[in-house]
Amino acid sequence: YHPDAELAPRDVVTRAIWDEMKHGKLQNVFLDVTHLKPGFLKERFPMIYATCLQYGVDITQDQIPVAPSAHYLMGGIKTGLFGETSLPGLWAVGEAACTGVHGANRLASNSLLEGLVFGMRVGQAVGRSSLSPAEGEKVGLPRLSRPAPAERYLLVQKELREKMWNNVGIIRSETSLSEAIARWTSWSWVLKKPGLSRLALETRNMLLASAAMMEAALRRKESIGAHYREDFPSSGTNPSPDHIRLTRTSLRKHFTSI
Repeated sequence: YHPDAELAPRDVVTRAIWDEMKHGKLQNVFLDVTHLKPGFLKERFPMIYATCLQYGVDITQDQIPVAPSAHYLMGGIKTGLFGETSLPGLWAVGEAACTGVHGANRLASNSLLEGLVFGMRVGQAVGRSSLSPAEGEKVGLPRLSRPAPAERYLLVQKELREKMWNNVGIIRSETSLSEAIARWTSWSWVLKKPGLSRLALETRNMLLASAAMMEAALRRKESIGAHYREDFPSSGTNPSPDHIRLTRTSLRKHFTSI
């Protein structure tokens, strides 16, 4: 798959694992570190060693089952260099924010450094702000219907996770994205219900975030970094250098309920 084997970029390794699992109809592949000394493994990876032991896997002598997982986000709320957003009084930092320091992949040490630098900057900006809680635009609440039973929200979350993983996950295409968008419309009733509970609010947020991800993936007709389109498997000769900027208005082309 790559001359650097397991040391290849994480998106390359992820697609390789996914491919092996798909063709072999496997739940996982295995990582073998038994060639390393037990003492080194326990000292260098104490948490991994302890966690694996809880599941009956001794990494000093057993192969470790591994599979791809979604555990970080690229993109987010567009901010300036001090975490400020287009909404006065709202700052964003961490994985919620798109500061512009990441490219088509998110590297672990970059994320840690970003958290330290922008966490400090946002704190300084908020401390200097003269905006009072009473200031800002007052927005009236829309007239909404009665909340739905918790079971309906939980079902939407389950189905949304499955659809996003299967259609908007490691390998994407116009076909898979279009299928996901079509399925999304059947859950849009959530946006018409009042967010009167944590479950209702989380479900609404999941739908909005997933819509933004699908729209961005559909627009970017190239493969670059962790974004891989099997119908556009390369970045071409002129890859786009820009981030895709989305607003509620621009999302309504495919998601009319937003």
